Amino acid sequence: MNLTRYVQMPITVVCLAVLASCGAGGDDEAGSETPFSISPTDFTADFGTNPCTAVANVAEILVLGGTAPYKVRSTTSRVSVNKSTVEKGGSFTISLTGGCLDPGIVVVEDDLGRSTSLTVKVTGS
Repeated sequence: MNLTRYVQMPITVVCLAVLASCGAGGDDEAGSETPFSISPTDFTADFGTNPCTAVANVAEILVLGGTAPYKVRSTTSRVSVNKSTVEKGGSFTISLTGGCLDPGIVVVEDDLGRSTSLTVKVTGS
């Protein structure tokens, strides 16, 4: 089929508009069917008779789904995180810095502003 230039141009413009609206070449996680989450979402450490003096690296937290990069922050100085930014497919480690807490919260936010949190508890006997 031989189309004139006046017919080809509008067809080309429509095709480019359709491709642009699909987000071609954009973030490969935007619109992902994988929900944004972390694993685990709760962590409890038992430190025996004196839990308020616990100082240790206690858990690695995986970041799943969502849109990278992810921002990580603790809401208390008693739980620290080893990095403030996590890339796609990454993880971070939480550490106890001493002192009682019930609970400590670590917030993880994806690049689109969605957030999830980790609840950290320290117990003793």
